[in-house]
Amino acid sequence: MDVWNGTTAVILLTLAVIFVNGWTDAPSAIAAAVATGALPMRRAAGWAALCNVLGTAVMCRFRPAVAYAMGSIVDLTAGRGSKAEPSPSTLTILLSATLLTIVFWSVGAWVFGIPTSESHSLIAALTGAALALYGDASVIRWNVWVTVVAGMAGSIVLGFASAYLISWMGQHLRDARKEKWWNERRGGHHGGIHGGHHGRHHGGLHGRRHGGLRFLQIVLAMSLAFLHGAQDGQKFAALLLLAMGLTSGGQEITKTAMTGILGGMAAEIPVELAVLCALVMGLGTATGGRRIVEKIGTELIRLKPEDGCAADGAAIFCLLGASLLGFPVSTTHVKTAAMVGAGMGSDRESRVRQNVAKELVIAWIVTLPGCLLLGYGMVRGMEVWTIGL
Repeated sequence: MDVWNGTTAVILLTLAVIFVNGWTDAPSAIAAAVATGALPMRRAAGWAALCNVLGTAVMCRFRPAVAYAMGSIVDLTAGRGSKAEPSPSTLTILLSATLLTIVFWSVGAWVFGIPTSESHSLIAALTGAALALYGDASVIRWNVWVTVVAGMAGSIVLGFASAYLISWMGQHLRDARKEKWWNERRGGHHGGIHGGHHGRHHGGLHGRRHGGLRFLQIVLAMSLAFLHGAQDGQKFAALLLLAMGLTSGGQEITKTAMTGILGGMAAEIPVELAVLCALVMGLGTATGGRRIVEKIGTELIRLKPEDGCAADGAAIFCLLGASLLGFPVSTTHVKTAAMVGAGMGSDRESRVRQNVAKELVIAWIVTLPGCLLLGYGMVRGMEVWTIGL
């Protein structure tokens, strides 16, 4: 395989994956704010793109632990009983198969309006492609694989539980304040003109409260977009760095990329590369993210503004902790679980639409085995195609 042509294909595929991530995963960060009317979709997408840039750049520079964790899953130096570093052509095939798998899977899910996790897809596709390429299970660090998958599952549970608790506590505080207000209204000292004044005063407070909630939702949504960039931006910036290093043969960037990104060791990701990834992701959100926002923001469950704040706050808590600890997690999974938890916590009569929830859960469950098999098949297909040439 011609290294230059292969590298160009890998770079374009990486950018395509980042763009598709903007379609299918990044919109989850702004779903609650858009669904509750705090922000219009176009403006939310624009602000989210900026926050993705900042999140990617900051975390790539100061805490790229997620990129290291993703890179630790595969050990390409153990593939054939040799400790030699993998060749650029081997990496080109591996990355091309992995990235093609992610694009096909994510676009297929987006057609049906189902948000997917590119983190799940990346893990599974990389595993399947490595198994097909080397024919040896020793290239997979299964302990790291299990830890990453367990972290993703745990983030869903934590997102739901923390959002439920925040929303439940908030609802009880609001009920207590409302009961106190009505008790005061029923008292004799609040009749007549004073009662009317109190009513107008309460209405003013009510309006300011909703204005404050709207502002809080915007801040939380942008913080969540920042953390989405911190999570997914650095994963794909690392892959893009690796792809760009393939053409340089034995030069330093290739050595750093091969032993650093896929070896789980330190590799500096340039800020301009992080910015490019975030801009492409933001463009994807602006052009195709509405379908995902509508799926989880209105079709799955309808939230009140205070529920949206609870969902965003819980998701921020989960994503921040995961990013600092180096656990790759899915913004879509965490945020969707948090939205359901927030809705159920504030209103026991809240109805999650079972058919929509079933679609999402099934898609999440089949992503790992589906992308693993697809990644494996992609490598086999490339081998046949290469032999045919």
